[in-house]
Amino acid sequence: MAVDAAVLGKRAPLDESEWQAIRRHPRLSARLLTRFGFATVAARAVEYHHERYDGRGYYGIEADEIPLGAHMIAVADSFDAMVADRPYRRGLDPEQALAEIERGSGTQFHPIAAQAFVAMWRGHEPLERLDPAARAALRDPWLTPRRSVRGRLAAIRVQPWFMAIAGTAEILVAVSIGRPVAAVAGGSAVVVSAVLARRGTMAGSHLADSLDVALDSQLPAGRFHALAAALARKAGARWVGLASFALDGQCAIVAQSSHGGDVPVHPVGRWLTREGQDVDSPLELAGSQLGCSGTVVAVPARRGNAAVGYLVVSFPGTPPQFARDALGAVESRLDQLLPAQPRGRSRVRALATS
Repeated sequence: MAVDAAVLGKRAPLDESEWQAIRRHPRLSARLLTRFGFATVAARAVEYHHERYDGRGYYGIEADEIPLGAHMIAVADSFDAMVADRPYRRGLDPEQALAEIERGSGTQFHPIAAQAFVAMWRGHEPLERLDPAARAALRDPWLTPRRSVRGRLAAIRVQPWFMAIAGTAEILVAVSIGRPVAAVAGGSAVVVSAVLARRGTMAGSHLADSLDVALDSQLPAGRFHALAAALARKAGARWVGLASFALDGQCAIVAQSSHGGDVPVHPVGRWLTREGQDVDSPLELAGSQLGCSGTVVAVPARRGNAAVGYLVVSFPGTPPQFARDALGAVESRLDQLLPAQPRGRSRVRALATS
């Protein structure tokens, strides 16, 4: 849907801009799936389905960091591409395509996925063709990580504005049918929502003040750790990282502070490299797509119109609204966490070169 049909049907070789359009489709597909909570694990597999077992795919991800589901999709997708007729060539015979998959086993394709697919296509039971170690590696590849009790409670947290609307509606209904007790209950809900909203506003203000104080420290390293400590103490952050873009456009974590949680730094760096051109607003991603729990928020640190890095914060569940507000309040100062821009570098490219 996102790639121009003229590009897909082009007979001549694709130019660089057309290849970039093609290479964007795994991420766009994953974005569609992440709108559905039950599909977050599958979305990660879809996003990585053009990665190779030898690490030479679209994003250059190592095999052990690629979901097994992505390796399965890669084999099926490649087979379909080989046997299908395209505007620029005729499709291969299925046996020729299977032979290509066998030749690519261990380089382009995961050996388990390649062996299982070839066995299935030739009418054999896939598991019977795999050794015990390979069968063990196939266990539970699609199970969604279990949420902690705290994470489940955070997910069902009722927002104050919703309580206010529900309480007001209850008052109106109760008055219209002559039920004063119900009206009192509705009024109580409105009062509670106002108190909660006020507490959230105050919490956000206090957190923003703490972040401002941290950013006033003399040394960048001191600023980062002071800011991370404030986020952990006042907003429940379990891990905070600082990401920076290199001259080649790649993004990597350059500092981190753990407060009871850990986030795989390499997947975070690749995520920000892919998403780096979207600097208009903070990024948010389910931790399951990065190999961790909770939710990960990345707030861009800008210089001019370009992102030079990100402040990355991991929360155990849904990030509190007051934390989002406080991070937004100091967003314009986050570039102070990073060293000064190197001479001669007028702009940092935040788009991966794939």
